[in-house]
Amino acid sequence: MRSFLLSLKKLIPDLKSNQQLTEAHPVEWFRICFGIVIILQVFYFYYVDFIDEDLIKPIIHFTYPGFSFVKPFSATTMHAIFILQIISGLLIVIGRFIKPALIFYFLSFTYLWLIDKGFFNNHYYLISLITFIMIFIPDLGKNGWKWKKNEITHYLPRWSLQILRFQWFIVFFIAGINKLNKYWLFDFQPLKYTFNFKAEYTGSTFWASDFFPMLFSYGGAIFDIGIGFLLIYPPTRWLAFILMLGFNGFNAYFFHDIGEIGIFPLLVISAFLLFLPSEKIEEKKPSKSNAKILHYLLWVWVIFHCVFPFRHLLYKDYVDWTGEAKRFSWRMKIDVKEAEPQFYVSPSGSQDKYPINVRKSLTPKQYTNLIYHPDMLPQIAKLFEKEAKKQGIIRPVVTADFKVKHNGQKERRIISEDLKLNKTAFSIWRHNNWILSSKE
Repeated sequence: MRSFLLSLKKLIPDLKSNQQLTEAHPVEWFRICFGIVIILQVFYFYYVDFIDEDLIKPIIHFTYPGFSFVKPFSATTMHAIFILQIISGLLIVIGRFIKPALIFYFLSFTYLWLIDKGFFNNHYYLISLITFIMIFIPDLGKNGWKWKKNEITHYLPRWSLQILRFQWFIVFFIAGINKLNKYWLFDFQPLKYTFNFKAEYTGSTFWASDFFPMLFSYGGAIFDIGIGFLLIYPPTRWLAFILMLGFNGFNAYFFHDIGEIGIFPLLVISAFLLFLPSEKIEEKKPSKSNAKILHYLLWVWVIFHCVFPFRHLLYKDYVDWTGEAKRFSWRMKIDVKEAEPQFYVSPSGSQDKYPINVRKSLTPKQYTNLIYHPDMLPQIAKLFEKEAKKQGIIRPVVTADFKVKHNGQKERRIISEDLKLNKTAFSIWRHNNWILSSKE
């Protein structure tokens, strides 16, 4: 028990360890694999035609509060950015011009998913966080593309290994904690829906077994909560690796044709390299003031990532129903919403309603996110209001008949059918009362 607690303690930065150096091979091995993974991410974007289908063709982009200025460039410029991302990934792999490469990739990749809320994906967010951390690691990539342990002769600050391990640990752990809800543990949702959908999509009754949702609901929760502890404790580290291979290999196979899994399994498996053993050595200490500043900055990072994902506790109602504070919280594949919202526009004061085909205005990715995230409704309503005015409708009012079936529960309205969406605003600072309660 004592050795286990000591292993856990090593995740937390302290003033003494921040002034120590450690063998570089775990971080350098991860750096090489991470570079390969982010190159594959760019190729995945090309495979799904992300530039044309999701950046150029959409008639609206759902921007984040404070980031309305973030817009896509022309198709030519976006292709150039993707090519530069591939080059940046190669430079990260070979350890050349690594700081500029990391900075460019961080800025350009984060820019991509900030263009539209509909692009948000937890592993995109994680890639940005990991890249940001790596920017500040001195001497990273000093060994170039050499991967043999005896060829990696330099040392890195111990804090760099600690904070990378912490980041992965907290992602796993919070993802597991988020699964401890009645839908996941007792209704086996959304996995019951997912396995049934897989069976229908593939035509195989094998996936329709009632056993699978129960097995993977409890197995998934236990894996996410426990894998970080298995990784940091040396006697169970290789067991963790086997579990990571099995779990992520299954996810890659299962979701490749029914969900957006992308390169995430490869990214997760590469994280194992960070938890391989490394010996620390004492070196000349930096200035006391610099050590303290670094210490406080690391603690700000740790506290933020422990607290921020749970900000939804400050809001009323269930987070996956309202969508409030759901993003940036590691709530991965944790719920399912089924809906066919029908939007209407009508002249102010008139009983006439003109239906709007919302699917024609959105990409499939945007449409799916609209169902899951009500904060996008006022933005799409503004677009419909603008188009209605062009058609000569005076003071148009946009409403919607929006019923949602959440996690297999009874279908119910998420907004009032009389709500004037184009006159509604979404607040990130408080609960939005125009979102109806999840309780019957």
